[in-house]
Formats: sequence, structure tokens, C-alpha cells
Amino acid sequence: DYAEIPKTPEEEHAAQAAGESLMGYVLEHPIRSVQEGLAMAHTRIEDLLQTLHDKGIGIVIMSGVDDPVFQTEKMTKWLTQK
Repeated sequence: DYAEIPKTPEEEHAAQAAGESLMGYVLEHPIRSVQEGLAMAHTRIEDLLQTLHDKGIGIVIMSGVDDPVFQTEKMTKWLTQK
């Protein structure tokens, strides 16, 4: 749950600035924003990483302790299954 993640005032400020920047981009480029959002929604990061690996491109994945999005256990499990 994201509400449980503590945030510093600096992180709050950065998040607000990023949100404002995003909204400005969306308002300036509405069609492109929708197209980019749909493209991201249909992209599987695992497939992209596998393609890069197959081409001989080394990949390093860093995740923070208790990262709710890129959980270390899940990333390790996925990487060791390949």
C-alpha cells in the first residue's frame, strides 16, 4: 500500500513538480500522450529485457529494500527462471 511509504518534504515537492510537469505535457500533447500511454500499457518489461539479453546487452536491475514496485524477490525469481 503506497500510503504506508514514508515521504520526506523533498520527495513530496519532487512528486508535485513531476505531476505538474506531466499534466503540462498531457495538455500540450493530448493525442501523443494517449498513444504513449497505450504503448506503455501493452509493453512487457520482461520481453524487452529478454530481447536486450538475447542481443548480448548486459542488464543491471537495482531495487531498493522493500520496494513495492520492483520487489527484489520477484525480480530475482524472474531473472533466474530465464
